[in-house]
Amino acid sequence: MRSKVFAGLVGAAVVSAAVFGAGTASASTVPNVVGMNETDAYATLDAAGAPHSIISRAGSASRDACTVTEQRDLGYHTEAAGEWNSSTHSYYSSDTEVWDGIGVVLICQ
Repeated sequence: MRSKVFAGLVGAAVVSAAVFGAGTASASTVPNVVGMNETDAYATLDAAGAPHSIISRAGSASRDACTVTEQRDLGYHTEAAGEWNSSTHSYYSSDTEVWDGIGVVLICQ
């Protein structure tokens, strides 16, 4: 019985590493902006060529006093493209994975 439970735990760990580890590959090459003010964080992400968006903003509406408290890899989405070849009556399609970038959480004072 113990060997089955242990095997199940090892299997779950392997699956978790495969699932959760896949989304962090791109984020590891992006600079850490946690603790920066909003303006500096955006400038740093722009300089690194990383697309970014706000996940959550809490507090005052003043943009000058916002601090990044968290950043997350937003993962990938798939873009499909296709073309019809009327001479051969066939359709060519291709799927491309596009990185959605970094999401930031802001606390404003």
